[in-house]
Amino acid sequence: MAALINYTLYFNPKDFPEKYVIRKFYGEDSTSEYYVFDSIEEVNKHPSVINMYWIPRMQEDEAQIVGVWI
Repeated sequence: MAALINYTLYFNPKDFPEKYVIRKFYGEDSTSEYYVFDSIEEVNKHPSVINMYWIPRMQEDEAQIVGVWI
């Protein structure tokens, strides 16, 4: 069974302060693929997440997580 590809959106992570970052995951395994943005408008136009389903951050998620696309 193939792992589900998902993209997690972060705001203000330690490695990119005051930036939005999309990180690609295979299931729960992170990959080296990521994208950095200055604004949420730029994020929403990125081809990796267009036509994907958005799930907002859950209360138990890390504070930097905004949500996930699956």
